[in-house]
Amino acid sequence: SDGAAQTASVSRHRQLHSLEELCIQEVVRNPSRLYEGCMDAIPDHIRQDVFERLFNRNHLMLHGKLLRSLIIGAHFTELSLRHASNLRDADLLAIAPSLVAVRKLDISHCPYVSDDGIAGVLASCHGISSLRLERLPDLTGTLSFGSDGAPSGALTALTLLSVGMCPKLSSAALDYIREGARELRSLDLSSCKSLHPESIAQLSFPHLTWLSLAACPRYTDIAVQSALRGCSRLEKIDISGCTQLGDAVLKVIAARIEGLRDLNVSFLDRITDEGVAMVAMGCPELTVLQMEQTEISDQSLRELAENARNLRELNVAFCHFLSESALLECWSKCRLRLLNVNHCRSVSLQT
Repeated sequence: SDGAAQTASVSRHRQLHSLEELCIQEVVRNPSRLYEGCMDAIPDHIRQDVFERLFNRNHLMLHGKLLRSLIIGAHFTELSLRHASNLRDADLLAIAPSLVAVRKLDISHCPYVSDDGIAGVLASCHGISSLRLERLPDLTGTLSFGSDGAPSGALTALTLLSVGMCPKLSSAALDYIREGARELRSLDLSSCKSLHPESIAQLSFPHLTWLSLAACPRYTDIAVQSALRGCSRLEKIDISGCTQLGDAVLKVIAARIEGLRDLNVSFLDRITDEGVAMVAMGCPELTVLQMEQTEISDQSLRELAENARNLRELNVAFCHFLSESALLECWSKCRLRLLNVNHCRSVSLQT
């Protein structure tokens, strides 16, 4: 009889689970029926499930009353609105009071979102650790990250901040970030072309391990050298496309960033074999090196072969002054797992 009771209990549990699943599927099939407040009594894990399925089905629908019905009153700890390109500031302001528990937030690739919406959200999210705001064309950050000369309290717990491809991000916003986000481990400032080199020079984050300044041709050797001195625990650096940079930056990397593992210096015409040699000797933990479309020669490969024995991935695509013998020597001595030689004129298909 005990066995029969247990079987009946399991059966009832499966039926309840199936009923829950049927309800979720019905909501996902007919999201237009949702209205603000209709899910107030629904547990957070079911709301999260519905949200994720709707997001995967069509993220463009996540705005207005549908978004508000799913978020308002919930207690999500992670929320991604990435590519929800119909999202508006008004939507963010409406759901902001319900985001108190959010620790990871992604509002990237939302072209109609501006400082007003982001500022409203950050006013509620004081425990957030990961914030992605990539490709927001109207974000200046001046209102979002602080006010009246003081940084926002939402920056205090941040360990990851990505504002790459925000062309209007201001130097004042970067000052707020520098002052308020002292626990940052990862910072993406790629393609933030309104930032002044002087602001970059003042970067200083004692715990930062990943920094991207890619695709910012305004930055000078002096500015980036200063920034690197203030972030000496870096393990990954991307300065690709910063076309004014040369060996002076590589010298600082070799001297100050001993724990470096991943370096991208692609599209830098001013780096030479001498700079690569300094990195090879000064960064013994280097495992990934990208030097696409640079003017390096065989001497760089020989220095890597002799001194960068932990190197496992090397990108020298579009580097036209490399010989096959030097490439094969580097491949062999470094025990490379990945070697990109696309469009290297001197490298044959046979090699």
